[in-house]
Amino acid sequence: MRKCSILISIILISSCVKAQYNDIKIGATTSGWNLNYKRTFNKNIAAAIGFDAGRFAYATQSGYGIDGTEVTFQRIAYSITGDFRVYPFKKHDAPKGFFAGIHIRDIIIKETEPDLNVTNNLFNTGLNVGYQWIWGNFTMEVLGGYGLIKVLNVDSNRNLLEPENQDDIDNLGRIRIEFCIGIVFPKFKKSD
Repeated sequence: MRKCSILISIILISSCVKAQYNDIKIGATTSGWNLNYKRTFNKNIAAAIGFDAGRFAYATQSGYGIDGTEVTFQRIAYSITGDFRVYPFKKHDAPKGFFAGIHIRDIIIKETEPDLNVTNNLFNTGLNVGYQWIWGNFTMEVLGGYGLIKVLNVDSNRNLLEPENQDDIDNLGRIRIEFCIGIVFPKFKKSD
C-alpha cells in the first residue's frame, strides 16, 4: 500500500505542475540495476520515481551446511524509490548539472534456501548528491547517497536460514550509488 501511495503522490504532483523536461534512464546500482523517470518542475527542482532490482551483500552463494548437505542461498531485493532534487547552481538549468536531494525507498528483500523462502520489508530514507550531463537528447548521471533504514517486517521464518545467511538486515540498502544513461525529452536547451 505504501508503494502505491508514493507512486500516486508523485504522479499527481507532477501532473499538476508544468514541467520543462522529462528523462528516462536505465543504469547500474550498488545492488543491481534500475529504471527511473524524472520530471523537472522549473530551473532548480525535479522529482523522480524509480524501480531497482538486484542482489544485496553478495547474495548468491553455494556451499555445504554443517551436516554436509549442499546449501544454495540467494538474496534478491526490489525497491521503489522516490527522489526530490534541487539544482542549486545557476550555471545550468535542471536537469543538467550538480544536484542534491532526498530519497525514500520501499525495499522488499527475498531470501531463498532450498525449501525455505522468506520475505522482508525495509524502509529507507536518505540524502543524495550527483551530477547529470546532457547532450541534446542523451543523458548520463552519477549519484551517491546514504540513508537510514527502518525494518518494517521481518519474516518469522528468517531464523531458519543457515546462520551465515542471517546478515543484519538493518545494514542492507544504506548506501546508494548509481550510474545511469538515458534520454531527455523534449531536446534539452538552456533557457535564457
